[in-house]
Amino acid sequence: MKTGLREKFLLPTLLLILMGTSLTASVSFFNSKRTLTSQINAQLQQNVRSTLEYIVSWVENRKQDIILWAQQSTIFQAVSTAGVDDDSGSAIFVKEANENLKSYKKAHPYFEEIAIVKADGNVLTTSNLDVRNETMTGRNIKDRAFFQKSLQGSVVVSDVTASELSGKPVIVIAAPIKAENAVIGVLYGVVDLPYFTKKFVEPIKIGSQGYVYVVDNNGMVISHPDATKIMNLNIRSSDYGQQMLKQEEGLLEQNIEGMRAMVAFKRDRDIGWTVAAVVSIDEL
Repeated sequence: MKTGLREKFLLPTLLLILMGTSLTASVSFFNSKRTLTSQINAQLQQNVRSTLEYIVSWVENRKQDIILWAQQSTIFQAVSTAGVDDDSGSAIFVKEANENLKSYKKAHPYFEEIAIVKADGNVLTTSNLDVRNETMTGRNIKDRAFFQKSLQGSVVVSDVTASELSGKPVIVIAAPIKAENAVIGVLYGVVDLPYFTKKFVEPIKIGSQGYVYVVDNNGMVISHPDATKIMNLNIRSSDYGQQMLKQEEGLLEQNIEGMRAMVAFKRDRDIGWTVAAVVSIDEL
């Protein structure tokens, strides 16, 4: 009789204890997972911010390169004497400027081309030209937007476009060449974005499936570890892409090519580019 009563009260008590333990373990597990996910998401957003800051700093440094070169006396002399009789030494100045452009490009391999342009839009000489005399390149870029803006005195970073020389995605950075307060020409550098991708995007791995990519202000993918998407994929065509372009910074959960993913992103106001970091939710 006593045994029966003991079992009658003991078994329910044990069941309640087991249920409470299981519930506590479950709550603890979900809380731990939620905390871990929050930490990973915070780290993901921090990675996006630091990557964007590094990219913006790198582009700014390239701007400073172009500004500095545009101020060199040999560049100024080549433009200011171009078209003057050879007795004035104008051909010598053009040749010297051409050699300088070549040396700049050799020291900075991310430039596909560095060129000097007269105020009329005629390209005087470029880093890709072997100058044997004062003959110009025969190219005229007076209708290019970056040239027109720079001719007004601005330092310009162009939108991403396909290179006329290689077909690769590039940006053009241009700065005015000045004689006192007057703009007499433009110096520009064409920046090779595939080089940029190898330096900033491809090395970043997030788990086994995660990655980083960059889009311009129109939503076009300009840097991605999958080269087939560069200049071919526009995130504006997707709902999550439109949301990214409307916001400056955020965190979205999306299905990307069959992968449940968390996407952290941030846009820079000045250059208009957005860096996005993607991680598989299954790895969180």
